[in-house]
Amino acid sequence: NNVKTDATMVDVLVSFGMAASKSDAKRLIEQKAVRHNGQPVVLTKDPVTLSVNDVIEVGRKAVKIDP
Repeated sequence: NNVKTDATMVDVLVSFGMAASKSDAKRLIEQKAVRHNGQPVVLTKDPVTLSVNDVIEVGRKAVKIDP
């Protein structure tokens, strides 16, 4: 059920509306405000692998990946 994307976590945050821009998303990641399934996200250019029921959190906002 894993879906490998060509998108980075920065792109994912912007597309879900959890960051206003790519630079905002990078800043949030650098400030350790972003978690993927409870684990802090590290700023990288690697693509993200998402699964159904994964949770991405930015501060108090959270998005659950639905099928």
